[in-house]
Amino acid sequence: MGYCERMDKAEPLATGYGDPTEDQDDRLPVAGSRARPSGRERVLEAAYALFTEHGTRNVGVDRVIERAGVAKMTFYRNFATKADLIQSVLDRRGERWTEQLFAEAARRSDDAVSQLQVLFDILDEWIHRIDFDGCTFITSLIEAWPDDKVILGAARHHLGQIHERVRLLASRAGLDDPARVASAWDVLLRGAIVCAQAGDLDAMRTARDLARAYLAAEPSPAGADVGGALHYCPEIRT
Repeated sequence: MGYCERMDKAEPLATGYGDPTEDQDDRLPVAGSRARPSGRERVLEAAYALFTEHGTRNVGVDRVIERAGVAKMTFYRNFATKADLIQSVLDRRGERWTEQLFAEAARRSDDAVSQLQVLFDILDEWIHRIDFDGCTFITSLIEAWPDDKVILGAARHHLGQIHERVRLLASRAGLDDPARVASAWDVLLRGAIVCAQAGDLDAMRTARDLARAYLAAEPSPAGADVGGALHYCPEIRT
């Protein structure tokens, strides 16, 4: 199964853990039985699935608790507030989604300029998946209230991590202004994802064409083979 079979969708969790009104986390596992996730892990995975599919504002704590099959005591023992839970979900999304994105770009090419471009191809494949769910970082940023400092800070941090990874690729490629390239990619990648959510499934391909034109016009030090990499055609795996 290739990368684009995942990118990343948490599977719905079974809730067959008994009565969710009970605090079951302190029970000892039965000998020979498969170890089950901790209460915190069940809450986090349930919230991950719900928030990525429905957004953070439309999903309440009670719905997460029901999906996870835990008691309220278990929830609040691990997450003091819903904002704390959202922050943990965004951290997990960064571990899964962002890391997979750049790992797949590196797998497809060891050339930094090509990796800058192949990001668009990977995300285009993701957009065309039936379970495309948008960018949780962008959604959280839009849905957060102005005083939701924890959520806003977490969303901006993870978007900033993507910016920094792009900046490092541009620096490795020998481009003249890596920070400017990263800012351009912010506009193109984020904008295309939002357009795709609005129904334009060709948005990432348009963004890719604009990125290629940008790179062709971007000054680079002598010896940096930017032009040659612009014709890179990534292998598409399914």
